[in-house]
Amino acid sequence: MKYKLFFAVLLGIGFTCLVSLAMDFVPSVSLFLSPASIPAALIVHSQNFGPASAVLIGNSLFYALVAFCVLRFYRKQLVEATIRRAMLIAVVPVAVLIGLACDPALDPLWPSKMSDVRKLEADLKKAFYEGMSAEEARRLLRINGIEFSERDNEIFGRSNTGAFEFPCAYEVSVDLIFDSQTGLDTSKLRSARTEEARICP
Repeated sequence: MKYKLFFAVLLGIGFTCLVSLAMDFVPSVSLFLSPASIPAALIVHSQNFGPASAVLIGNSLFYALVAFCVLRFYRKQLVEATIRRAMLIAVVPVAVLIGLACDPALDPLWPSKMSDVRKLEADLKKAFYEGMSAEEARRLLRINGIEFSERDNEIFGRSNTGAFEFPCAYEVSVDLIFDSQTGLDTSKLRSARTEEARICP
């Protein structure tokens, strides 16, 4: 029994880590993480997958339970020596998968640069003020690497932060409204809207 349980845990962890790493190449496999990602997202009120650690641990436990049930069902065909041998073979590959899945650079489930987005949003909200000239606003946008366009009495643009939380990218959206219809160069800032923009496939 103990070998079946330990082998089931290895299978659950290994499968979860493999799916998580594969999402970069085949995003649709993320459906296999739904058993834990949906409850996790509801608990923390996330629009995405929820905390990566909770998703990995929750799904590992779920698939370990599934694997254990399968091993129990085929208990007559699977002798203890076979399970023990398979368990020993699986230890190293599963350990490697765990190491890879815990690396944010390799596993897309881990958020990337989200703190940068929130910091930029907060900094821009403080930087724009009523009465600012259009030239000052342009300079501030350029300093922060925000590409922008102009239309009538409006300047609008989005940052390219590279922030990501599976399955969506995040940018900071800026929309500046000036008080004159005669041209931006002679007008002053009337209102500024700066917010986090979520871009999903």
